[in-house]
Amino acid sequence: MDRSRLMAFFSQRIGELPIAAPLTLASSETVARALEVMRENSRTSLMVRTEEDNQIVFCDRDVLERCMENDFDWEQPVGNVLGTPLPAVDKQTSLGDAVALMLKHSSARLPVGESGDVVGLIRLNDVLRQFAEFFPEEILNIPPRPHQIVTRREGG
Repeated sequence: MDRSRLMAFFSQRIGELPIAAPLTLASSETVARALEVMRENSRTSLMVRTEEDNQIVFCDRDVLERCMENDFDWEQPVGNVLGTPLPAVDKQTSLGDAVALMLKHSSARLPVGESGDVVGLIRLNDVLRQFAEFFPEEILNIPPRPHQIVTRREGG
């Protein structure tokens, strides 16, 4: 994999990738309803609109970190269990900068904003899919166990 192609990959703008339209839910909806919406739409995250008109990502990781206590009230508002808001990136942000933000915030997704509104989510899976499409020969030709040393010939 040559360095110039790798730099070209990370220089792509987020707007060039498929951006998932976000599911949205009001912060007054219950945690149970949020999970139901995520399950019905086969998603691992959704955007929650707060009373301050912010949109915060609620995801499967939030459920694992904040909702797994024995006496957890699944009927409480989802706004009560939201984590720290993630910074929104715009469609002109480079893929490299978006990945750096994901790493910095330990998140597999970032909101994509346009004119102050969240228009989608860029997910780590989208980045990996794009990477595989950008470098098909390199990805498809990786041996299943690259560090394995074969001492004798297989077969009959």
